[in-house]
Amino acid sequence: MKKRLLVLIMMLLSLSGCKVEYQIDLDKYLNINENINVIAVTDSVKNQINEFNLYIPIDKNVNEYESYKTKTEKLEYYNSKKDDNILNFSYKFSNDNYQEYMNSNLVNLAYEYVSISKTSDNILVLSTGKEFMLFDKYQELKEVKITINTNYKVLVDNADTKEKHSYTWVVTPENAYGKSIYLKVDTAIEDLNIFERIITGSSFDIFSVSLIVFLIIYIVYKFLKRRSIKRDEI
Repeated sequence: MKKRLLVLIMMLLSLSGCKVEYQIDLDKYLNINENINVIAVTDSVKNQINEFNLYIPIDKNVNEYESYKTKTEKLEYYNSKKDDNILNFSYKFSNDNYQEYMNSNLVNLAYEYVSISKTSDNILVLSTGKEFMLFDKYQELKEVKITINTNYKVLVDNADTKEKHSYTWVVTPENAYGKSIYLKVDTAIEDLNIFERIITGSSFDIFSVSLIVFLIIYIVYKFLKRRSIKRDEI
């Protein structure tokens, strides 16, 4: 554990003077799409991002520094890309192996633990430890924004703000202790209106959609028929 932290601290030490945006998308198949942006706020950090050339294994238990310098076939790695002042890491965790996400490198650097459980009655709960630990390791880091997106019905959460299907927590050095993440989701219920269901391609009641289409056709038919009768009267 200490070796892993030392490796990541050495790797990201030059990125002091940045902010972090961490996002999870819980898709309709309940896969977890993790996306992290390290955003430079100074020109010097922009240059350091352009020179960044290390790799991050998915598994938090990988300690060998060589595994961060060169990719090996036996390990899974975060996808990474650089775009001007942004260093991005992303990975898709399958819905049949949430343990892989719970053991993931980057999220466990921020929290003592992360937990995902899914019950037989389709309730999924995502939670973390109480303390957000990144500010102790990177003292120049001033803010981390955490966002979880899901179209499923959220039953309980402790997010700072909510907007449509997004739940956001803003973590600072002042509120880091006690800034845990908690989200309880009913994966049997999609919290979408009928138009969002059609646009997103989510599962929906075929009978309801057929009924709406029929009503639209019927209304148009009655409208055109009434116009035709009025013309005949003239």
